[in-house]
Amino acid sequence: MVKVISINNFTKNKFSNPPGSPMRKGGSRDFLKFIFSSMFKKHKKVFPRDHVLEKQQALEQLNNASNYSITWLGDAAFLIKLNEYFIITDPFLSKNAGPGFLGPKREIYSPLNLSDIPKIDMIIISHNHYDHLDSKLIKNFPNKENIKVIVPIGLSSFFIQKRF
Repeated sequence: MVKVISINNFTKNKFSNPPGSPMRKGGSRDFLKFIFSSMFKKHKKVFPRDHVLEKQQALEQLNNASNYSITWLGDAAFLIKLNEYFIITDPFLSKNAGPGFLGPKREIYSPLNLSDIPKIDMIIISHNHYDHLDSKLIKNFPNKENIKVIVPIGLSSFFIQKRF
């Protein structure tokens, strides 16, 4: 059963901020400048190397975890254990963030594949960018009818189409 909660600032596939919300400064020119400059600029990503787990380490942590644990799957994806319940946030396990082979490659590959992950009870999605919502992964989740899904405004239809 799908429960969709409607909010009045989202209608007909369009989101609008509530009155009084801050407005973004800049226009199309600033946006294009940002896009072109970021295409050619190398961004140095810094992350603690000891936070990056190999598959065996991640599996050992999961198997030896107490009632409460959090396992980082890279990017914004986390596997959270709360007693016997498992929650995954922003599930993105693919090698690149985009449709098919397009899009930027991951800086850090996920230590686990979908087949390594325990039965999921809940999925939480923060927003629908490719690096937060891996549609290929979502399509392949087993046990979909038993997974609760929490999504932002406008994403419920995506999960209904995927048979959640």
